[in-house]
Amino acid sequence: MTSPYDDLKGLALSGGGFRATLFHLGAVWRLNELSLLPTIDRISAVSGGSILTGLLAARWSRLSFEGGVAVNFRKEIVAPIWKFCGLSVDVWAATGSVIPGVNMLSRYYRNHLVGKQTLQDIPDHPEFVFNAAHLESGRNWIFSKSLMRTYKLGVIDFPRTRLSQVIAASSAFPPVFSPVVLRFDPNDFRKSELAELFDRTDLKKKVSLTDGGVYDNLGVHSIRDFGTLLISDASSPLNSKGGWSVLRGLSHRSKRPIDIAIEQTRALRRHATVNQLMQGEKHGALWGIGTLLERYPLRSPFDVGSGWRSHIESIRTRLNSFSDEEKAILINWGYVQCDLAVRSYYLTQATPPNLMPFPEFSFVNPKVKKK
Repeated sequence: MTSPYDDLKGLALSGGGFRATLFHLGAVWRLNELSLLPTIDRISAVSGGSILTGLLAARWSRLSFEGGVAVNFRKEIVAPIWKFCGLSVDVWAATGSVIPGVNMLSRYYRNHLVGKQTLQDIPDHPEFVFNAAHLESGRNWIFSKSLMRTYKLGVIDFPRTRLSQVIAASSAFPPVFSPVVLRFDPNDFRKSELAELFDRTDLKKKVSLTDGGVYDNLGVHSIRDFGTLLISDASSPLNSKGGWSVLRGLSHRSKRPIDIAIEQTRALRRHATVNQLMQGEKHGALWGIGTLLERYPLRSPFDVGSGWRSHIESIRTRLNSFSDEEKAILINWGYVQCDLAVRSYYLTQATPPNLMPFPEFSFVNPKVKKK
């Protein structure tokens, strides 16, 4: 049975802080070289992925495509992300957010990344979808140019929410960042199917949103019906360190059970998507920051020394300043993972690349220092 979504192509960019932003930048760099960017119908992003997607949405109209390749990609996308990921955002944003009515995270995105653009200023195609979690209903809250909603509450058509607020809502990871609180006129909502909370005026006046990774850290929910799925996964693995300390004991009583629940949700979504791809129900590819290169049927065109995969996977997911070497390594790693996945499972006739984006930072050099 055919579906109207069968011919649509979706790209999902997961959460994972600046580490995810940089890893996805490398992946999108490779997708651009493969002339895939203008063929994508929807980009669905979460948290760290929303940082990159926000800039893509803000600057898409500036990209100059020749033969399906944005020839000014480095200038319009790479350079601003490179600069932004050198900022120490989390400490200042988290500290400043204790001031009532002030969201410093949103201000950082406005002042240093996307300016004052609203959702109505971004392109119609591709459709950019940003995912957050609605605290009152416990469901996914999506932002796009055409609408924003959580299905239990209803829909606001053609929202004029600032892009900086949207990215902040998607990346407000608890408990570091305060939830992003948006206020609306309840009459702005229209009732949709299954909107069982539609009559709750109090919930429509004040909407509290937190990191989309709490609900779906892969970002696949918004493209799940599409026929072709391209998924970049920079999710942080569940730490398996043993031993005991006072702090670890407190963590095991509070944060650890939440981490396990979130990891289980991620694993279920990941495995379901992989099964769909492997069984031919969907076309496309999924690549992860922790994928062993040896698992791909194709050999990497670049030499990768032992230990790099586990090292990169362990890099912090904070929104603090990354060194030039860390940025280059993560971009290169996303580029390599995307290249192998796409050429192995989707564009099997594509030509392998000759150089990584930053060849001076290769995977045969000594490991970067962790902070």
